[in-house]
Amino acid sequence: FANSLADIPSPDPNGTAEDRVVAIAKRRVNRNPYATRMPEPSFVEAAMASAHEHLHVHAIADQDMRNKITDVLMQSRLRAFSNPAFRAEMAQYKRNNNTRDGVGITGATMGFSTFFSYLAPFVIRHANIMKYIYATEARLLKNQTPLFLIIATRGVTIDDWIQTGRCMQTILLEAQKY
Repeated sequence: FANSLADIPSPDPNGTAEDRVVAIAKRRVNRNPYATRMPEPSFVEAAMASAHEHLHVHAIADQDMRNKITDVLMQSRLRAFSNPAFRAEMAQYKRNNNTRDGVGITGATMGFSTFFSYLAPFVIRHANIMKYIYATEARLLKNQTPLFLIIATRGVTIDDWIQTGRCMQTILLEAQKY
């Protein structure tokens, strides 16, 4: 288990889509605080290049703008998690760390111990967890996230959202290379 992205071997940063395929097997997620350094310019350029006619990628580095975006994001998350129907739906997708189910999100992706991963669906279903993690999450975004990449579409069709997901995966796999 790597302690940072620097510990993970990566494909050639100047590579191709084939390198992103290799990155799938090498990708790792950890819940450690983000690096406060700006991403490599070549990564930002690659992320921006994943845009097309109906989908745009915006890079936001300005601290004041990032703070405003964080405030809006955190308020929307607080509002979403105050809805019992939303929490029930989220709880349906949460899996324990020992699952063999191919669909869902294990507790490990959120840094949960195996024990807590069994409790997580119940807690998510019955409590607005954002009330408890709001300050920590806001601090992480405001103080330890030097750049926001925002994917925007012109429409709200199913195809727009599928294209957004593809763009997000491309960016995440590009990030793996760095």
